Amino acid sequence: MSPIIALALSVLPDLAKHLTPGAMPEIQDRVVAIVRDVLGTDDPDEAALRVADMHLAGTLRLRLAEIETDAQAQFRAEMVHDFANRFSNQWGTPSPIAQPAAGNLSLAWAPVAVSLVVTGGFFATLIFLIALIRSPDASSSANQSVIQIVNITVGALTAAFATVVSFWLGSSEGSRLKDRTALQRVSTNVLPPAHVAPLQSHAPTTAPNPKDARQFSLCLAQVRKLSLAFPGTCLDGAAATDRDPAETAARLRITYWNGLNCDALAPGVDLMMFDIGVTSGVATAARMLQRIVHVEPDGQIGTVTIGAAQNFRADHLIAGLCKARLAQGRHAPERPAPHNAQMRRAEKCRTLALAMI
Repeated sequence: MSPIIALALSVLPDLAKHLTPGAMPEIQDRVVAIVRDVLGTDDPDEAALRVADMHLAGTLRLRLAEIETDAQAQFRAEMVHDFANRFSNQWGTPSPIAQPAAGNLSLAWAPVAVSLVVTGGFFATLIFLIALIRSPDASSSANQSVIQIVNITVGALTAAFATVVSFWLGSSEGSRLKDRTALQRVSTNVLPPAHVAPLQSHAPTTAPNPKDARQFSLCLAQVRKLSLAFPGTCLDGAAATDRDPAETAARLRITYWNGLNCDALAPGVDLMMFDIGVTSGVATAARMLQRIVHVEPDGQIGTVTIGAAQNFRADHLIAGLCKARLAQGRHAPERPAPHNAQMRRAEKCRTLALAMI
């Protein structure tokens, strides 16, 4: 995978499902073009440093969200097209009375012609039978035989006439009209691509403000202090070193801060999530929060999780995250650091997080 594509996925993780083989082949070129246009460079290392700027990161996130919008619009349009094809295959062309010129003209008028023949034949035979019965020779044996044959014909034509009436005025035509109305409603409810909003995004859709940038710097400083105070407790060793601080900060921001949508979380909660991500991984941290706020634990912090988290007090979330970390430490003997170090770090992080509220 191209480093530029990986950088774009770290900014907008939900974009990954549109980069699978066979799904919009031109999508990768468009992603690369957007990253180049916003960050002003093709170099992956330079792009990683520039995306640490919150203004550029927010602009890039919004531009990449346009791809999600277009993909959702295309998906809805394909659904409507498929529904229209299945409707056409099931019911054929629209009513020949309403659209006699649709498709082949002779086939469109065939039901009308058959209906006219059956209706005319029914009344003509009925009139002939009445005239035959009223004739002076009706009692003759020959006429009696003819009357019986005509009676049989009238019975068959009566059934055919009833079918014609049902076709044009009964449930068959009503069902076709109802299905055509449903198709029109589906078609008119599909908005043009420019106005279709993405169904779900795992990144915030508004550019962060300057306070967010200061909050990241503060949380990063606390995570580094915790990593130095409790060595061996990080999955990512970059958090425990001061070498190349700008490059390290950019990588930690992209991988953990942006990956967990910490800009959209309350102060204090963002520190807890950031620290859990560094020590246990992004997916583990996301699932901890999702279980606390009672949403599907899919390991990605999206708008659903953020919306649910806003219904809880920050101190409740911080206490719940700390409790989950302590429980994880007790049931994870394979952890590289002693359990007491992990637990002491969790308790210390909770104290720092509560101080941010």
